[in-house]
Amino acid sequence: MKKEKEKVLVLHGFASIGKPFYSDKEIEYITPTFDYTDITGTLKTIEEIVEKENIELIIGKSTGGWYAMKFYQTHKSITGIFLINPLLEPHKHFKKGIYRNYYTNEEIAITNNVLKDYQKNALNFPFFFSGIAFLGKNDKVLNHKEALAKLQPKLGFEIYDEGHRFFKKGVEKVNEAVKDFLFRTSIIDGLTDE
Repeated sequence: MKKEKEKVLVLHGFASIGKPFYSDKEIEYITPTFDYTDITGTLKTIEEIVEKENIELIIGKSTGGWYAMKFYQTHKSITGIFLINPLLEPHKHFKKGIYRNYYTNEEIAITNNVLKDYQKNALNFPFFFSGIAFLGKNDKVLNHKEALAKLQPKLGFEIYDEGHRFFKKGVEKVNEAVKDFLFRTSIIDGLTDE
């Protein structure tokens, strides 16, 4: 009997929205939109989605990578996380001010309270996790060398000639790694018609 598709949660970057990540016959990528000025609310929503959808793997891009790490640190219910150009220290990266969502043009206020909340929730490094870190060596937003120094992914690093945003070829590589990871952990067994 054929199983349902495996579900993977994708956490978008700052000032972005949840949008289609990749289309695959064996995997459903769940891509909600989050408010990254509300750390507690965002982590609670991630927890609700993980429980409801039986999520085993989270992909976090940029600021979404920080949330994937924070969730992984406190909830061992997921098998692993994949990070794409992850933001490691939001309290140091963001500046107080008004930002605009790239897609909706809505205002996003980074206040002193938001920065203090990120600082209070700072991760400890080195950060050990089950998964992979995908890094663009041409990233002008985040320094991939900092990630190499602070992250300890069990499955290592994949470094590409990409910038901060991964394009189709990079996303395809991530999808291949997701399938390898899920097959290796025997989650996808029985999904194909064969």
